[in-house]
Amino acid sequence: MGNSAGSDITTKRMYVVGQFRRFVRPGYYCIGANNDGAAFISACRETNSGVFAIVAINTNNAAAISQTFNPTNFNAASVTPWLTTSNRSLALTAAVAVSWWVLQLCPAGHERGDICG
Repeated sequence: MGNSAGSDITTKRMYVVGQFRRFVRPGYYCIGANNDGAAFISACRETNSGVFAIVAINTNNAAAISQTFNPTNFNAASVTPWLTTSNRSLALTAAVAVSWWVLQLCPAGHERGDICG
């Protein structure tokens, strides 16, 4: 993809697709993910190991949204978010405790100082 005006949005969309390609692998199956908010949430788990991936996409182009995750039946102490924002492309961030967690999901083309920053 080129660097012409408008292609930055297309490039960022490809990084979002990359979230699925990198973390939702062959042998994974979709598990229940209930969401009443504006984010698109997909949750998948590997059949044998129990390794899981949650991909959350902010569909609000104007504002960051707060998304709460309350996982059940998981044996993980923490998860590691990978972010795509205006200044990050599938970037590794600090681990978050699993008991429950809240992430700020950035709008497309914006940058925040919190976890989505």
